[in-house]
Amino acid sequence: LLYMGIKKFLLAALSCAAALTVPLSACGGGQEEGGLTFTEATALGGRRFYVASGTVEAEDGVYHIPGSHEGLPVSQVEDITFVGNGTVLILGEGIEYIESGILGDNRHITSLVLPTTVEEIYSYAFSGTALEYVNFSAGLWNIGQEAFRGTPLKSVCIPSNVGSVGGMAFYESSIQSAIVEAQSVGRAAFAFCPYLVHVSLGDDTIRVYNRAFGSNRSLISVNLNDVQEIWHKAFNDCDALERITIPAAADFVSSTAFCGCASLEEIVFEKTSDWFLCKRDENFDYVPVAAADLSDPAANVELLGGELEDYVYRRISGYEI
Repeated sequence: LLYMGIKKFLLAALSCAAALTVPLSACGGGQEEGGLTFTEATALGGRRFYVASGTVEAEDGVYHIPGSHEGLPVSQVEDITFVGNGTVLILGEGIEYIESGILGDNRHITSLVLPTTVEEIYSYAFSGTALEYVNFSAGLWNIGQEAFRGTPLKSVCIPSNVGSVGGMAFYESSIQSAIVEAQSVGRAAFAFCPYLVHVSLGDDTIRVYNRAFGSNRSLISVNLNDVQEIWHKAFNDCDALERITIPAAADFVSSTAFCGCASLEEIVFEKTSDWFLCKRDENFDYVPVAAADLSDPAANVELLGGELEDYVYRRISGYEI
C-alpha cells in the first residue's frame, strides 16, 4: 500500500497490479538508457494514476520525468536515481506531489522546472541540495517544512495560490530576494538567510508566524503590503533594518515582532486608532488589558521590540476598555 497525505483526498488501498519497467524513451523522455518503474495506484474515489520511481539519465544536461504514462497521470515521483551530470530537472505536466529527498545526494542539479499540476512539495524534498533556481508554479498550494533548507537559491517568487510556506522551508538558504505572496509564512521559514536583502509580501498574505524572517542581518527592505498578522519575533535580530510600515490591514502585531533590530528607528502604523495591548491568558487567547497609542513611530520601536511573548497589540474596532 502506498500512502499520501493530500489536500483534496487521502490516497489509500493502492493497487500495485500494473507495475512495469520501461525505458525512459518509451515514456516521452527521448532517452534510450536508464528506466523508470511506473506503479499503478488507485485513490479513494477510484481515480487511477501512476507512481514513478527508478532511474533517469541526463540528455544534453537535462533530466526529464514524464507526467503521464499509458493515458494516466504520473501523479507522484519517488526514489529516483539520476545518472550522469545533468544540471536541469524538468517534471512533466501531470505530476502533482514531490516526495521528500527526491534528489537524494545529487549535487549536480541546480535548476528545477515544475509543471503547473504540482500541488504539494513535501517536507525536506530538496533540503541540502544544490538547487539555485526553482519556478513555483500556479498549481502549487503547499511547501512543506524544510523543503529547501540550506539550498543556494538566489531568489524566490512564491505565488498567491500557495496557502502555506512550511516552517524552516528556506532556513539558512542563500536567498537574496524573496517575493512571498503565500497566505501564511511558517515559523522560521526564511530565518538565518545571511544574504537576504529584500522581502516583499503579497496582498493576499494573512499572517507571518514566529521568527519567519528572523536573524537576517543583511535585510534592509521589507514591504508588508496588506499583511494582517505579524507574530512573535517575526523579524527579530534584523540588524540592518531601519524603518518598517505596518499596513492599514494589520490587526495583530506581537510586542516582540521586531526585537533585537539594532538599527531600527521607526515603525509607522498606517492606522493608529482602535489598538489595544492584549495579554495571553490560560486559554492562549489574547485579551485586551489597555488601550494602546501607536502613533509615535520612534516610540513604537520599543513597544514592538520586547522579549515577552505574552503580549500583542490587536486592533479591535468599536471595543471599549
